[in-house]
Amino acid sequence: MRATIEEMLIFKRIVEAGSLSKAAEQLDMAKSAVSRRLKMLEARLSVNLLQRTTRRQILTEAGEHYYRNCIRLLDDIAEVESQVSGGRSEINGRLRIAVPLSFGLDYLSPVLLSYQADFPNVSLDIDFSDQHVDLVAGGFDLAIRIGQLPDSSLRARRLSYTRLLICASPTYLEAKGMPKTPEDLRKNHVALHYYQRHENWPFIDSGKRVDVVVDSIMQANNGQFLCHAAKSHLGLIRAPDFICHKAISSGELIKILSDYYIENHIGIYAVTPGHHYLPKRCEMLIDYIQSAFRQKTPWLEC
Repeated sequence: MRATIEEMLIFKRIVEAGSLSKAAEQLDMAKSAVSRRLKMLEARLSVNLLQRTTRRQILTEAGEHYYRNCIRLLDDIAEVESQVSGGRSEINGRLRIAVPLSFGLDYLSPVLLSYQADFPNVSLDIDFSDQHVDLVAGGFDLAIRIGQLPDSSLRARRLSYTRLLICASPTYLEAKGMPKTPEDLRKNHVALHYYQRHENWPFIDSGKRVDVVVDSIMQANNGQFLCHAAKSHLGLIRAPDFICHKAISSGELIKILSDYYIENHIGIYAVTPGHHYLPKRCEMLIDYIQSAFRQKTPWLEC
């Protein structure tokens, strides 16, 4: 185990120093010894971690994966030792986080900035994307996910919830007619859809489920764009309230058919790898986000 940790430290230093010679100088080791340890590590793992030329070194895909996990594991070890030695108040290390693009920019950004100000010794590495990342393969400590979570080895903690709302601009509804029941959506209405989403819109009418297909005139992979399109009177959107609540509050969009929605609470979760140890810096961030959402959830006010 000790040899493995030493190899991680040496590899981390090689990557961050940018060359074997600089790493050797910083580690106060002979360059040949550093090179030998790297070769031993690659042989043990049966992969090439670095592509080396006379001018530079480049991480391979396996090397990038190993490097990110080295950082996390070494930070975890340092944190455990700090806690055992009495430094319980010291929160440090690196956090690699994956957050949804629109929700992250609008509602997580202020929380993350506040957390960073309160814990300046924690280094945040934030990936804003709507793609579901592999936490372990990507070296992520935490992901914020919205929607139903599949069974997996990951751990999840609910932070809040969102709702799917159907809305359109007053101008659009004046031109096309205000739907009174789900069946009215089949009459001359058009929709602005997300990519890779079912086009059936589910409702409950007189105790029975009704699925309505609304003709699509536009598809996009970003909810904020579709919200702008709806505000431009182009069609109906079925979008999370965190996307459209500001436009509803301002009167740019009108929420329709809410009495017919099927159970509509969609969880917002903090998801972490399922290993037994959760770093204190990660646990504190989850607490921080949950506390912020308990105090203020503006998207639920519409």
